[in-house]
Order: sequence, then C-alpha cells, then structure tokens
Amino acid sequence: MTRPWYIAIAMVLCVHVALACNQTPTTPISGPSGPLALHDDVLDSLGAVVQQLVGEATCNDVGECRLIGFGAKPCGGPAGHLVYSIVTTDSVQLANTVEQYNARQEELNRKLGLISDCALVEPPALACIDSRCTPIYQGTR
Repeated sequence: MTRPWYIAIAMVLCVHVALACNQTPTTPISGPSGPLALHDDVLDSLGAVVQQLVGEATCNDVGECRLIGFGAKPCGGPAGHLVYSIVTTDSVQLANTVEQYNARQEELNRKLGLISDCALVEPPALACIDSRCTPIYQGTR
C-alpha cells in the first residue's frame, strides 16, 4: 500500500527533476540578479519543511483529509497536489509554507525561462485507507 508521505516525497522529487529536465545547460546560468544554480537551496529547504508538516497524514475518516496545490508549473497552476491530514498538520502553517515554496518556484521558472506542457494537473480524490490520507487518481483502483 502506498503511503501518502511517499507520494509527497515523490512529488517534491518530480518537481526538482522537472526543473532540471526543462533546463538544457548543466552549469549555472545567469539571471537578472546574477548566476542561478540548477539546484536551489531555498526551494529544497521549503520542500523539506512542507514534508515535515505533512508527516504521516493519519486519519480516522476521509473528512480529516485535505489537498493543497504544490509546486508551480511554468504556464501557471500547481505542479501537483499534496495530501495531508487536518488531525496531524497545522493547515495554516502548511498553507503559508506551500505559498512560499510555490512563489519561489514561480520566480525560478521566470528567471530560468522554463516552459512546460501547460496541462492542467487534476486533483485526486481522497480516501482514508489504513488510517492514512490517500490520493485516489482517476483510472486507479
């Protein structure tokens, strides 16, 4: 059974891979404020805080589970969605940290001139499975 925190970690990794894959150079490039590395410590730090806030996402009922848009696609909108539990997560602190993360990623997208497929990332349905908030994606069982 897939655990929500595995999915959350995978999403953070996917966001970083997407940034790297959309950028051709393998050396730092220059932006308006100087050299920009392909690896961003601020984004990494914020992502780690988000993962810590989401934690295990435990639940007794699906009503305790929530989604939040995470990451920023270059065309706009979230890169994906994180599943969390209102029982174990401070929703306000998570929203504030995710907002900072998304803003940083939007800034990097602009500075690096990244592009994406502009496809809308549909939010998954939610379930409480084995006492964990779990995303249910269309077409999965």
